[in-house]
Amino acid sequence: MESLKGKKDVFWDRAFHFNYQHYCKSQEHRTPDFQRFHKALLARYGSIEQVPQDLKDRFLAGSRPLMPFTNLLTFNCRGILVYVTCLLNCPWVYLLVEVTLLNLAYVYMHKKHEALCREELNRLLFNSEKGATDREKSVAYLFDFGGTLDTGGCHWGKMLWHGYERQAIPVSEAQFREAYVYAERTLGKQSIIKKEYTFRQMLEAKLQIEFDYLSAQGWLNVDAETARKMQTRLLADLYNKVKTTIEANKHVLQQLKQQHRLGLVTNFYGNMSVVLKEFGLSNLFQTVTESAVVGVRKPDPDIFQRAAETLGVSPSDAVVVGDSYTKDILPAHSIGCQTVWIKGEGWTDDEPSDCIADVIIHDLSELLVVKDKLKERISG
Repeated sequence: MESLKGKKDVFWDRAFHFNYQHYCKSQEHRTPDFQRFHKALLARYGSIEQVPQDLKDRFLAGSRPLMPFTNLLTFNCRGILVYVTCLLNCPWVYLLVEVTLLNLAYVYMHKKHEALCREELNRLLFNSEKGATDREKSVAYLFDFGGTLDTGGCHWGKMLWHGYERQAIPVSEAQFREAYVYAERTLGKQSIIKKEYTFRQMLEAKLQIEFDYLSAQGWLNVDAETARKMQTRLLADLYNKVKTTIEANKHVLQQLKQQHRLGLVTNFYGNMSVVLKEFGLSNLFQTVTESAVVGVRKPDPDIFQRAAETLGVSPSDAVVVGDSYTKDILPAHSIGCQTVWIKGEGWTDDEPSDCIADVIIHDLSELLVVKDKLKERISG
Protein backbone atom coordinates (compact mmCIF):
# COMPACT_ATOMS: atom_id res chain seq x y z
CA MET A 1 0.00 0.00 0.00
CA GLU A 2 2.86 2.39 0.85
CA SER A 3 4.36 1.95 -2.63
CA LEU A 4 1.09 3.14 -4.21
CA LYS A 5 0.95 6.44 -2.34
CA GLY A 6 0.93 9.44 -4.68
CA LYS A 7 0.32 7.35 -7.79
CA LYS A 8 -2.60 7.96 -10.11
CA ASP A 9 -5.03 5.49 -11.66
CA VAL A 10 -4.30 2.74 -9.16
CA PHE A 11 -7.78 2.31 -7.70
CA TRP A 12 -7.98 -1.40 -8.48
CA ASP A 13 -4.42 -1.97 -7.28
CA ARG A 14 -5.29 -0.27 -4.00
CA ALA A 15 -8.49 -2.27 -3.71
CA PHE A 16 -6.65 -5.54 -4.28
CA HIS A 17 -3.86 -4.80 -1.79
CA PHE A 18 -6.31 -3.46 0.80
CA ASN A 19 -8.41 -6.61 0.55
CA TYR A 20 -5.38 -8.93 0.64
CA GLN A 21 -3.88 -7.06 3.61
CA HIS A 22 -7.05 -7.48 5.63
CA TYR A 23 -7.34 -11.11 4.55
CA CYS A 24 -3.84 -11.80 5.92
CA LYS A 25 -4.67 -10.05 9.19
CA SER A 26 -7.84 -12.09 9.55
CA GLN A 27 -5.81 -15.27 9.08
CA GLU A 28 -3.49 -14.18 11.89
CA HIS A 29 -6.42 -13.47 14.21
CA ARG A 30 -7.80 -16.95 13.56
CA THR A 31 -4.55 -18.68 14.54
CA PRO A 32 -3.57 -17.28 17.96
CA ASP A 33 -1.67 -20.40 19.07
CA PHE A 34 0.35 -20.50 15.86
CA GLN A 35 1.17 -16.78 16.21
CA ARG A 36 2.35 -17.27 19.82
CA PHE A 37 4.45 -20.27 18.83
CA HIS A 38 5.99 -18.38 15.90
CA LYS A 39 6.78 -15.40 18.13
CA ALA A 40 8.37 -17.66 20.77
CA LEU A 41 10.56 -19.34 18.14
CA LEU A 42 11.85 -15.99 16.88
CA ALA A 43 12.48 -14.79 20.43
CA ARG A 44 14.35 -17.98 21.32
CA TYR A 45 16.36 -18.60 18.15
CA GLY A 46 16.45 -15.23 16.35
CA SER A 47 15.22 -16.61 13.02
CA ILE A 48 13.36 -19.67 11.75
CA GLU A 49 16.55 -20.85 10.05
CA GLN A 50 18.18 -21.25 13.49
CA VAL A 51 15.43 -23.48 14.90
CA PRO A 52 16.90 -26.93 15.77
CA GLN A 53 16.30 -29.55 13.12
CA ASP A 54 14.63 -31.98 15.53
CA LEU A 55 11.98 -29.37 16.35
CA LYS A 56 11.43 -28.71 12.64
CA ASP A 57 11.10 -32.43 11.95
CA ARG A 58 8.64 -32.90 14.82
CA PHE A 59 6.49 -29.98 13.67
CA LEU A 60 6.56 -31.24 10.09
CA ALA A 61 5.52 -34.73 11.21
CA GLY A 62 2.56 -33.21 13.07
CA SER A 63 1.58 -31.01 10.13
CA ARG A 64 1.92 -33.54 7.31
CA PRO A 65 -1.30 -35.49 8.11
CA LEU A 66 -3.23 -32.23 7.68
CA MET A 67 -1.98 -31.65 4.13
CA PRO A 68 -4.79 -33.65 2.45
CA PHE A 69 -7.29 -31.29 4.09
CA THR A 70 -5.32 -28.30 2.81
CA ASN A 71 -5.42 -29.75 -0.70
CA LEU A 72 -9.16 -30.31 -0.36
CA LEU A 73 -9.74 -26.66 0.55
CA THR A 74 -7.74 -25.16 -2.32
CA PHE A 75 -9.29 -23.06 -5.06
CA ASN A 76 -8.54 -25.80 -7.60
CA CYS A 77 -10.65 -28.34 -5.72
CA ARG A 78 -13.51 -25.88 -5.41
CA GLY A 79 -13.19 -24.90 -9.08
CA ILE A 80 -13.38 -28.52 -10.19
CA LEU A 81 -16.40 -29.12 -7.96
CA VAL A 82 -18.23 -26.08 -9.36
CA TYR A 83 -17.46 -27.18 -12.91
CA VAL A 84 -18.66 -30.75 -12.38
CA THR A 85 -21.88 -29.78 -10.56
CA CYS A 86 -22.72 -27.20 -13.24
CA LEU A 87 -21.97 -29.77 -15.94
CA LEU A 88 -24.38 -32.19 -14.27
CA ASN A 89 -26.94 -29.39 -13.86
CA CYS A 90 -26.97 -29.61 -10.08
CA PRO A 91 -24.97 -26.58 -8.81
CA TRP A 92 -26.81 -26.78 -5.49
CA VAL A 93 -24.64 -29.80 -4.70
CA TYR A 94 -21.58 -27.50 -4.62
CA LEU A 95 -23.28 -25.25 -2.07
CA LEU A 96 -24.17 -28.26 0.04
CA VAL A 97 -20.60 -29.58 -0.04
CA GLU A 98 -19.18 -26.11 0.71
CA VAL A 99 -21.42 -25.57 3.74
CA THR A 100 -20.99 -29.08 5.16
CA LEU A 101 -17.97 -31.10 4.04
CA LEU A 102 -15.53 -28.27 3.32
CA ASN A 103 -16.43 -26.32 6.46
CA LEU A 104 -16.04 -29.44 8.60
CA ALA A 105 -12.68 -30.14 6.96
CA TYR A 106 -11.52 -26.59 7.70
CA VAL A 107 -12.64 -26.71 11.35
CA TYR A 108 -10.93 -30.07 11.89
CA MET A 109 -7.68 -28.96 10.24
CA HIS A 110 -7.66 -25.63 12.11
CA LYS A 111 -8.22 -27.21 15.53
CA LYS A 112 -5.60 -29.89 14.95
CA HIS A 113 -2.98 -27.41 13.80
CA GLU A 114 -3.65 -25.03 16.68
CA ALA A 115 -3.38 -27.96 19.11
CA LEU A 116 -0.04 -28.91 17.55
CA CYS A 117 1.22 -25.35 18.01
CA ARG A 118 0.10 -25.28 21.66
CA GLU A 119 1.87 -28.56 22.33
CA GLU A 120 5.13 -27.42 20.76
CA LEU A 121 4.95 -24.04 22.49
CA ASN A 122 4.51 -25.71 25.89
CA ARG A 123 7.43 -28.01 25.14
CA LEU A 124 9.58 -25.03 24.14
CA LEU A 125 8.70 -23.11 27.31
CA PHE A 126 9.23 -26.17 29.50
CA ASN A 127 12.68 -26.80 28.05
CA SER A 128 13.59 -23.13 28.59
CA GLU A 129 12.56 -23.30 32.25
CA LYS A 130 14.31 -26.62 32.74
CA GLY A 131 17.53 -25.23 31.29
CA ALA A 132 17.31 -22.13 33.45
CA THR A 133 17.39 -24.25 36.62
CA ASP A 134 20.84 -25.50 35.73
CA ARG A 135 23.32 -22.99 37.14
CA GLU A 136 26.09 -24.06 34.80
CA LYS A 137 23.81 -23.49 31.83
CA SER A 138 22.71 -20.12 33.15
CA VAL A 139 26.06 -18.58 32.18
CA ALA A 140 25.58 -17.54 28.57
CA TYR A 141 28.14 -16.41 26.01
CA LEU A 142 27.26 -13.76 23.42
CA PHE A 143 29.67 -13.58 20.49
CA ASP A 144 30.28 -10.94 17.88
CA PHE A 145 30.84 -12.34 14.37
CA GLY A 146 32.62 -9.87 12.07
CA GLY A 147 36.15 -9.27 13.37
CA THR A 148 35.75 -11.89 16.08
CA LEU A 149 34.75 -15.33 14.82
CA ASP A 150 35.80 -14.74 11.20
CA THR A 151 39.14 -12.93 11.66
CA GLY A 152 40.18 -13.78 15.22
CA GLY A 153 40.23 -10.19 16.46
CA CYS A 154 41.73 -8.52 13.39
CA HIS A 155 39.76 -5.48 12.20
CA TRP A 156 38.27 -6.19 8.79
CA GLY A 157 39.95 -3.11 7.31
CA LYS A 158 43.33 -4.52 8.29
CA MET A 159 42.30 -8.01 7.21
CA LEU A 160 41.54 -6.68 3.73
CA TRP A 161 44.67 -4.55 3.52
CA HIS A 162 46.92 -7.51 4.34
CA GLY A 163 45.18 -9.39 1.54
CA TYR A 164 45.94 -6.49 -0.82
CA GLU A 165 49.58 -6.70 0.29
CA ARG A 166 49.83 -10.47 -0.22
CA GLN A 167 48.33 -10.19 -3.70
CA ALA A 168 50.50 -7.16 -4.57
CA ILE A 169 47.55 -4.94 -5.51
CA PRO A 170 49.33 -1.75 -6.70
CA VAL A 171 47.72 0.85 -4.39
CA SER A 172 48.93 2.56 -1.24
CA GLU A 173 47.45 1.87 2.19
CA ALA A 174 46.06 5.42 2.31
CA GLN A 175 44.29 4.87 -1.00
CA PHE A 176 42.95 1.51 0.18
CA ARG A 177 41.67 3.04 3.42
CA GLU A 178 39.68 5.63 1.50
CA ALA A 179 38.22 2.91 -0.74
CA TYR A 180 37.41 0.74 2.29
CA VAL A 181 35.52 3.54 4.05
CA TYR A 182 33.67 4.37 0.84
CA ALA A 183 32.61 0.72 0.41
CA GLU A 184 31.43 0.41 4.01
CA ARG A 185 29.35 3.58 3.73
CA THR A 186 27.90 2.45 0.41
CA LEU A 187 26.88 -0.92 1.85
CA GLY A 188 25.33 0.84 4.83
CA LYS A 189 23.24 3.17 2.65
CA GLN A 190 22.23 0.81 -0.17
CA SER A 191 20.62 -2.63 -0.07
CA ILE A 192 23.39 -4.31 -2.03
CA ILE A 193 23.83 -7.35 0.19
CA LYS A 194 20.78 -9.59 -0.25
CA LYS A 195 19.37 -11.88 2.43
CA GLU A 196 20.33 -14.94 0.39
CA TYR A 197 23.99 -13.90 -0.05
CA THR A 198 26.69 -16.21 1.24
CA PHE A 199 29.75 -14.77 2.96
CA ARG A 200 31.73 -15.29 -0.24
CA GLN A 201 29.16 -13.37 -2.30
CA MET A 202 29.11 -10.59 0.29
CA LEU A 203 32.90 -10.34 0.27
CA GLU A 204 32.91 -10.32 -3.52
CA ALA A 205 30.42 -7.43 -3.59
CA LYS A 206 32.53 -5.48 -1.09
CA LEU A 207 35.72 -5.98 -3.10
CA GLN A 208 33.93 -4.95 -6.29
CA ILE A 209 32.96 -1.61 -4.73
CA GLU A 210 36.52 -1.04 -3.51
CA PHE A 211 38.09 -1.88 -6.88
CA ASP A 212 35.59 0.29 -8.75
CA TYR A 213 36.40 3.20 -6.44
CA LEU A 214 40.16 2.73 -6.75
CA SER A 215 39.86 2.63 -10.54
CA ALA A 216 37.55 5.65 -10.66
CA GLN A 217 40.07 7.64 -8.61
CA GLY A 218 42.83 6.68 -11.03
CA TRP A 219 44.80 4.85 -8.34
CA LEU A 220 44.46 1.33 -9.75
CA ASN A 221 46.19 1.80 -13.11
CA VAL A 222 45.53 -1.57 -14.72
CA ASP A 223 43.18 -2.71 -17.49
CA ALA A 224 39.79 -4.21 -16.68
CA GLU A 225 40.85 -7.83 -17.27
CA THR A 226 43.91 -7.49 -15.01
CA ALA A 227 41.78 -5.87 -12.31
CA ARG A 228 39.27 -8.73 -12.56
CA LYS A 229 42.03 -11.33 -12.12
CA MET A 230 43.47 -9.43 -9.15
CA GLN A 231 40.05 -9.27 -7.54
CA THR A 232 39.47 -13.01 -8.10
CA ARG A 233 42.82 -13.90 -6.48
CA LEU A 234 42.18 -11.54 -3.58
CA LEU A 235 38.71 -12.99 -2.99
CA ALA A 236 40.07 -16.55 -2.87
CA ASP A 237 42.90 -15.47 -0.54
CA LEU A 238 40.63 -13.73 1.95
CA TYR A 239 37.87 -16.33 1.86
CA ASN A 240 40.32 -19.15 2.57
CA LYS A 241 41.75 -17.16 5.50
CA VAL A 242 38.25 -16.71 6.92
CA LYS A 243 37.40 -20.40 6.49
CA THR A 244 40.57 -21.43 8.31
CA THR A 245 39.92 -19.01 11.19
CA ILE A 246 36.28 -20.01 11.58
CA GLU A 247 37.13 -23.71 11.51
CA ALA A 248 39.58 -23.21 14.38
CA ASN A 249 37.08 -21.11 16.33
CA LYS A 250 34.32 -23.66 15.71
CA HIS A 251 36.14 -26.17 17.94
CA VAL A 252 36.18 -23.61 20.77
CA LEU A 253 32.45 -22.96 20.34
CA GLN A 254 31.68 -26.68 20.34
CA GLN A 255 33.47 -27.13 23.66
CA LEU A 256 31.76 -24.12 25.23
CA LYS A 257 28.36 -25.31 24.03
CA GLN A 258 28.70 -28.47 26.14
CA GLN A 259 28.30 -26.37 29.30
CA HIS A 260 26.90 -23.01 28.22
CA ARG A 261 24.24 -21.41 26.07
CA LEU A 262 25.68 -19.51 23.13
CA GLY A 263 24.26 -16.54 21.25
CA LEU A 264 25.40 -14.34 18.41
CA VAL A 265 25.05 -10.53 18.41
CA THR A 266 26.09 -8.90 15.17
CA ASN A 267 25.73 -5.85 12.95
CA PHE A 268 24.94 -7.65 9.72
CA TYR A 269 22.92 -7.37 6.53
CA GLY A 270 20.07 -9.84 7.13
CA ASN A 271 21.95 -12.85 5.70
CA MET A 272 23.49 -14.14 8.92
CA SER A 273 21.56 -17.42 8.84
CA VAL A 274 22.92 -18.14 5.35
CA VAL A 275 26.47 -17.35 6.48
CA LEU A 276 26.21 -19.58 9.55
CA LYS A 277 24.99 -22.45 7.40
CA GLU A 278 27.81 -21.82 4.93
CA PHE A 279 30.43 -22.29 7.65
CA GLY A 280 28.66 -25.08 9.55
CA LEU A 281 27.85 -22.94 12.60
CA SER A 282 24.03 -23.06 12.51
CA ASN A 283 23.63 -25.61 15.30
CA LEU A 284 25.96 -23.85 17.76
CA PHE A 285 23.89 -20.78 18.64
CA GLN A 286 20.59 -20.84 20.48
CA THR A 287 19.84 -17.31 19.39
CA VAL A 288 21.05 -14.93 16.69
CA THR A 289 20.44 -11.22 17.25
CA GLU A 290 21.18 -9.52 13.95
CA SER A 291 20.93 -5.74 13.55
CA ALA A 292 19.17 -5.88 10.17
CA VAL A 293 16.52 -8.17 11.65
CA VAL A 294 15.87 -6.58 15.06
CA GLY A 295 16.32 -2.95 13.97
CA VAL A 296 18.95 -2.14 16.60
CA ARG A 297 22.67 -1.74 15.90
CA LYS A 298 25.76 -1.77 18.06
CA PRO A 299 26.87 0.19 19.99
CA ASP A 300 23.29 0.46 21.30
CA PRO A 301 23.30 -1.66 24.51
CA ASP A 302 19.72 -2.73 23.78
CA ILE A 303 20.91 -5.26 21.22
CA PHE A 304 22.83 -7.10 23.97
CA GLN A 305 19.87 -6.76 26.35
CA ARG A 306 17.60 -8.41 23.80
CA ALA A 307 20.02 -11.26 23.19
CA ALA A 308 20.33 -11.97 26.92
CA GLU A 309 16.56 -11.93 27.36
CA THR A 310 16.14 -14.33 24.45
CA LEU A 311 18.53 -16.76 26.14
CA GLY A 312 16.61 -16.39 29.40
CA VAL A 313 19.46 -14.84 31.39
CA SER A 314 20.03 -11.46 32.96
CA PRO A 315 22.88 -9.34 31.53
CA SER A 316 24.89 -10.03 34.69
CA ASP A 317 24.87 -13.74 33.75
CA ALA A 318 26.10 -13.09 30.21
CA VAL A 319 29.64 -12.93 28.87
CA VAL A 320 30.06 -10.79 25.75
CA VAL A 321 33.02 -11.63 23.49
CA GLY A 322 33.98 -9.15 20.79
CA ASP A 323 36.84 -7.44 18.99
CA SER A 324 35.48 -3.87 19.10
CA TYR A 325 36.10 -1.98 22.32
CA THR A 326 33.56 0.73 21.43
CA LYS A 327 30.87 -1.44 19.84
CA ASP A 328 31.11 -4.59 21.97
CA ILE A 329 32.88 -4.01 25.27
CA LEU A 330 31.59 -0.56 26.31
CA PRO A 331 27.86 -1.12 25.59
CA ALA A 332 27.88 -4.64 27.07
CA HIS A 333 29.65 -3.42 30.20
CA SER A 334 27.11 -0.60 30.58
CA ILE A 335 24.26 -3.09 31.15
CA GLY A 336 26.22 -5.32 33.52
CA CYS A 337 27.59 -8.04 31.22
CA GLN A 338 30.98 -9.61 31.76
CA THR A 339 33.18 -8.67 28.81
CA VAL A 340 36.00 -10.42 26.96
CA TRP A 341 37.93 -8.26 24.54
CA ILE A 342 39.61 -10.32 21.81
CA LYS A 343 42.29 -7.83 21.03
CA GLY A 344 43.90 -8.12 17.64
CA GLU A 345 45.15 -5.67 15.05
CA GLY A 346 42.93 -2.60 15.10
CA TRP A 347 42.00 -0.09 12.42
CA THR A 348 43.96 2.52 14.40
CA ASP A 349 46.60 2.36 17.12
CA ASP A 350 44.38 4.17 19.63
CA GLU A 351 44.12 2.53 23.07
CA PRO A 352 41.43 3.15 25.72
CA SER A 353 42.75 5.31 28.53
CA ASP A 354 41.07 3.18 31.19
CA CYS A 355 40.21 -0.30 29.89
CA ILE A 356 37.08 -1.75 31.49
CA ALA A 357 37.14 -5.17 29.79
CA ASP A 358 37.00 -7.93 32.40
CA VAL A 359 39.35 -10.15 30.40
CA ILE A 360 41.60 -9.49 27.40
CA ILE A 361 42.55 -12.36 25.10
CA HIS A 362 44.35 -12.56 21.77
CA ASP A 363 42.95 -15.85 20.50
CA LEU A 364 39.49 -17.33 20.99
CA SER A 365 40.98 -20.58 22.33
CA GLU A 366 42.04 -18.64 25.43
CA LEU A 367 38.36 -18.55 26.42
CA LEU A 368 38.67 -22.20 27.45
CA VAL A 369 41.36 -21.16 29.93
CA VAL A 370 39.57 -18.14 31.43
CA LYS A 371 35.97 -19.45 31.44
CA ASP A 372 36.21 -20.75 34.99
CA LYS A 373 37.45 -17.35 36.13
CA LEU A 374 34.51 -15.71 34.41
CA LYS A 375 32.08 -18.16 36.00
CA GLU A 376 33.48 -17.32 39.44
CA ARG A 377 33.04 -13.60 38.80
CA ILE A 378 29.41 -14.17 37.79
CA SER A 379 28.67 -16.50 40.72
CA GLY A 380 30.34 -14.18 43.20
